[in-house]
Amino acid sequence: MRIEFQSGKLNGLDFVVTFNPNDADPAEQLWEIVANEDYGRLLPDETMKPEDGDTYILYGFDIQLVSDQYIPAAEEELKEKAQEYVDRSKKDDGTYTATLVSDWVHENPVSRTYEFGQRINLVDDTYFEGGRVSRVLGWELNLDIPCDSPVYTIGESMPYSRISEIEDKVDALTYKGQTYTGVGGSGVYIIRTNDSTAPSDSNVFSALRSLSMFLRKDREDSTTYLLKLLGGTVIGGLAKFGEFITGVSGGMIDEDGQAELESLMLRSGLIVPAIRYNYMTYFM
Repeated sequence: MRIEFQSGKLNGLDFVVTFNPNDADPAEQLWEIVANEDYGRLLPDETMKPEDGDTYILYGFDIQLVSDQYIPAAEEELKEKAQEYVDRSKKDDGTYTATLVSDWVHENPVSRTYEFGQRINLVDDTYFEGGRVSRVLGWELNLDIPCDSPVYTIGESMPYSRISEIEDKVDALTYKGQTYTGVGGSGVYIIRTNDSTAPSDSNVFSALRSLSMFLRKDREDSTTYLLKLLGGTVIGGLAKFGEFITGVSGGMIDEDGQAELESLMLRSGLIVPAIRYNYMTYFM
């Protein structure tokens, strides 16, 4: 029997092989390379030697060994692979449409609307026992009332079973003119300034969109909407102005409408049930 290496440090070199070199234990089923000087020096040696991962061809042995041992093993491996393919083929990979109840969506439109590609668990014991994880492939929404019975298309395909392998190989995706980059699906969809996409747990606002929606804390800002202050940083207070120190500086208005200010200027009038001037109460 001989061995010819196809890779590694001994690539292209050919050696005689001794099978079962230990005569004391014929059941060992080992083979040993016989060193020779055909290539100018004694090989293999400590430097030029086989290593894990090297490929090689064994030849010059009784072909009956292949028939008795390797062919049955290969047949068994082929059977296992074929069974895996049959099991995958038996799985339902159909596409389904689901119409959501308007009232249910209207209760929480942010968490009850779904993005393209978002994972969905289909639950129906008639078709798939224990549910089937699929993805949103498309949807139909009314432009005037998006919460009115939206219809989602949910499905999967045979390559979906290899999604973990695909995610590791994708370098970039383009959706709505945006390019996602990252490994393992780490790209996040960005809602830009004039984008009507609904916010969800799987997307983010761009910097300009955030500046146009949220009040600034690093400069003067304004809003055309009603601003409600429902919490404060001082006991009983909901809004502070300046460096507020009771009886000393700044101003404060609490949740009961009570205010402490330095002065008050009115341009039209003052309507109050009572005016107290230097008023003090004594208890005897």
